Amino acid sequence: MAVTEPSAPAPKASMMVANDLRERIAGGEFKAGDALPVEKDLEAEYGMSTPVVRAALRILESHGLVEIKRGLGGGPRVRHPTLAEAAQGITLALQLADSRMSEVYLARDRIVAAAIERLAQRGTPIGELEAAVADLDAGIGDVSVYFRQLVEVGDVAVRLAGNSVETLLVETLRHIVTHDLAMAADEFYARTTRDEVVHTEAATATAWRLIVEHVSAGRATEARTAYEAQAAAIRGALQDFYPDLRVADLARARRSPT
Repeated sequence: MAVTEPSAPAPKASMMVANDLRERIAGGEFKAGDALPVEKDLEAEYGMSTPVVRAALRILESHGLVEIKRGLGGGPRVRHPTLAEAAQGITLALQLADSRMSEVYLARDRIVAAAIERLAQRGTPIGELEAAVADLDAGIGDVSVYFRQLVEVGDVAVRLAGNSVETLLVETLRHIVTHDLAMAADEFYARTTRDEVVHTEAATATAWRLIVEHVSAGRATEARTAYEAQAAAIRGALQDFYPDLRVADLARARRSPT
């Protein structure tokens, strides 16, 4: 007796097609902007029904790997997820792991510290880092600029150090860290005077100028030590404001009405 295929797509079948297409996209067979084969061709290639193929494309769409355009000239096209989209997945994983923000900062600081040490050892040109520190200095006293630039300085150091995995990690984590710093900044500004704010921000900018001096001079140990000292000071200040803040708490605060 012939077995008719159910009208609802089989989850395992659609996932299999989605996984294979994901691997082909990741492997470069399909690049960003490329059109994927039309549904009928995918059905023939995989030996699957229309519901299965459509479910597979919806999976890829939900992961940010495919954009499906309707109408004439439409169809599935490959796209690459943005860092913000990647950050959502990492943020969710950290929430489910009940991770503390202190752990996020410590992991990020270890990556940045190692990158700074490598920059000093290699004699890599650091004009971009010097410019980022100058922008940090210029942002002192400006709440909308300073803490965002503070995160950017560390990201620049990692990018210049040239490890693509570390670069992706810190640039993804910045979406979590920047929001936390903004929350802490609001609390800090509410508790202190403007003079105290400017003094604290200026001290951090001065520490970064010292880091740049050490890197420029090839003093790897000193550069790393200087970074770790100022990073520990920032982590300590954040712990004072939010002693047991978890990534899940930060996500809830983001959703809460202001």
